[in-house]
Amino acid sequence: MRTLTFRPWLLSMLCGGLWACGATPQTAQPSGAPPPAAVAAYAEATMLLQQGRMVEAAARYDAAAQADPGAAHLWLAAARARSALDEHDAALERAARAEAISPDDPQVASAYEDALRRAGRGDALKARLTERLTKHPEDARAGAAAAEALLEAQAFAEAEAVLEKSTRANPNAPKTWELLGKARMQLGAHLKAAEAFERARLLDPNRRFLDTLIVRLALEGGDNARALAAIKRIGGPSSTDAQAALALAGMLTERQDPVGASVVLEAALARAPDDAGLRLGLGRVLCSAERWADAEAALAAIPTGAEQRAEALQLRALAALESEAEGSLDKAYSLLETLRTERPEADRAALAAQRVRIRRAQARSAEARTMLDEARQRWPEDTSLHFLDGMLFEDLGQRTRALEVMQALIAREPEHAGALNYVGYSWAEQNVRLEEAETLIRRALQVSPSDAAIVDSLGWVMFRRGDLTGAEATLRRAIELDAEEGELHFHLAEVLAAARRFPEAVEAYDKALSLTKDSKLSAAWRKRKAAAQGKVKAAPRSTPR
Repeated sequence: MRTLTFRPWLLSMLCGGLWACGATPQTAQPSGAPPPAAVAAYAEATMLLQQGRMVEAAARYDAAAQADPGAAHLWLAAARARSALDEHDAALERAARAEAISPDDPQVASAYEDALRRAGRGDALKARLTERLTKHPEDARAGAAAAEALLEAQAFAEAEAVLEKSTRANPNAPKTWELLGKARMQLGAHLKAAEAFERARLLDPNRRFLDTLIVRLALEGGDNARALAAIKRIGGPSSTDAQAALALAGMLTERQDPVGASVVLEAALARAPDDAGLRLGLGRVLCSAERWADAEAALAAIPTGAEQRAEALQLRALAALESEAEGSLDKAYSLLETLRTERPEADRAALAAQRVRIRRAQARSAEARTMLDEARQRWPEDTSLHFLDGMLFEDLGQRTRALEVMQALIAREPEHAGALNYVGYSWAEQNVRLEEAETLIRRALQVSPSDAAIVDSLGWVMFRRGDLTGAEATLRRAIELDAEEGELHFHLAEVLAAARRFPEAVEAYDKALSLTKDSKLSAAWRKRKAAAQGKVKAAPRSTPR
């Protein structure tokens, strides 16, 4: 025998439903006063329900209905009690009795349809609702009920057809539009689903939960304007077009759609050309898309006093460096100096490190050393400055000192990928301590698994250890990560030459030479290429018959 727990909502459902149907057992029926037995059984059932004795309550509701078999509301109470016990066939039988007595009562009709659904009589429910919709296409409740049954049966196309007909007949029913959106969403019609949800949302402002769905579906379908409107509604009355545009652009950027993000922000800027937040957002998006000249143009318009000015200057410096245009290093350095002047609080270790890197790239090592020493005095704990210290020793050819600095950095920060890679690669270049070198490089890869330079280092140490197959595969992966770095192609050429695949090696040397601007490297690589070319065997001539 199962144990039943009291469900507080059930009493209000049963009693509220009965009141909604019209008369209670004490109300005079058309045929006269209700039989005393019906009144007594109903009262007893209500008491049992309040005590949580559901099985007994259901039996007494049955007794009340049998004592007054012409009272639809008693059969309805009995049906709901059986449904609460999950006795769906019994509930359906009692709901059918109630409807036979009061076929035009919407409360009874709704209970009967719910009983059909719970009893798994989907075909009967569909037929019933279709018939009603045929007679009364404007009946939004019937359309919604029919659609819910079809959606539950996963008959999405049929549900859509029913709902489209219902919305044409009654275009002001938000529930019907919401269900139409659900059907279309299941059918993969993202834009049409978003349109239906939007109609439901506008008809009923309380359906705020639909805005999130509208944004997602509109983005899926490429309707940025609809997504923008929904985002603004989510933000509330205080939300601005600029805030909504920035939020939408952020979503599009996360979805790897910088073009869409830039279109949204450019459209917003056309309406508010002086909005520095929009300009900064556009600059970020254009930098992520590597549209460096466009990013510079957008960011340069941010005025000196704007809150966004500091980040704009940093992004402009990045754009200058990445553009590789003539004078780009000088421009980047000048922008960072402007940042230091305008915003002294921004003069931190990261900014100092960037200025040192630029001077390194300009081969102004002495100036870089002076700047770095000053920075290290101000920020002695910053590991990026220690790493640059080692790299400056490398630039000056003091590799022993550079190794000492990098090893000290590893002792201080064991997961510093740059230092781990530097020491490991240096040992591989010297062809010493190769096992330790590979361990260090693999540790660096755990920190930065997609860093082409570190993957290249692993391939190079594998080559030094004689694993030509592994070295080739690893170097090709490094090239996939950064195909424009000449040294990666040179290392691959060396591996191919060692494997005596000289024609392929020559091709790799050519690629490496096409990508480097370093005259010393070019001279060394040409010698290696010439050596490989000398070993390319001439193709055997065919012998005439």
